[in-house]
Amino acid sequence: MVTFAAPEEDSVVEALSEAVELVGTRERHPELAPGYFHRQVKRMYSWHNVAERTERVYVKIADACEPPLIERLRRYYGCGLVAGKLFCLVAAVDFLIGVVLAWLWPAERIEVARGFDYARYRREISGGGGQEQQAH
Repeated sequence: MVTFAAPEEDSVVEALSEAVELVGTRERHPELAPGYFHRQVKRMYSWHNVAERTERVYVKIADACEPPLIERLRRYYGCGLVAGKLFCLVAAVDFLIGVVLAWLWPAERIEVARGFDYARYRREISGGGGQEQQAH
């Protein structure tokens, strides 16, 4: 399914040549057929599995602490001679915009969204709980 190569020109050319040669011998090697690869990938992944892994990533990100501004600026500064300074400028402007917006609209004045009733949502989409909207 995959041919690996070192990140060097000769190795990439050699691996590509091997892959092209293998494609030409599909009749003798049924494991090289696209349908075979598709079935392998289908067994390796499921939407449920992908959703669980994605959720774990989001939870990990949500639980991570945001480093202080000075630490973020230090990290950005190390991203290159010009790019690092540009990243620092953008981060500083972004921070200042956040401060101004927090001053104009304090968090206490922002309406909190209601909790999402997932059970009701599932009933609604399955057709068992809501009234049909009539067209006017």
